[in-house]
Amino acid sequence: MGQKEDNKKWISLIAKLLQLTQSGKIQWKAVSPAKENLPADERIALVYEADYLEQGLRIYEFEYKSWVDEDRFEWSNGIKLEFTDRLGRSLYSVSDILGLWDLLRAIKYKSANIDAFLEKLGVA
Repeated sequence: MGQKEDNKKWISLIAKLLQLTQSGKIQWKAVSPAKENLPADERIALVYEADYLEQGLRIYEFEYKSWVDEDRFEWSNGIKLEFTDRLGRSLYSVSDILGLWDLLRAIKYKSANIDAFLEKLGVA
């Protein structure tokens, strides 16, 4: 299968995960990242995990060092979606696929229970 077809599959998958997240069919929980698994040049603040159809999922935003020259670097942002086993070990990951940032925003929105808060305030 070519890269273009493969990319279309990932975009379709992410769109489906977004739909399932927004409808509440996938419940994500925030967890602290396992610091011992991080490369020295990466930082992660918060990780979201879910299980759906017996598949472990994990998504997170990370910062990584982008070297400007041999003595200077800047922190850049990336995002990863991982497929995990029952023990939480990463089996496969994708990044920089169209829609991942939208999925993460939806997960954060749902996890923060914004709709219920707005309803309590009478804003909904």
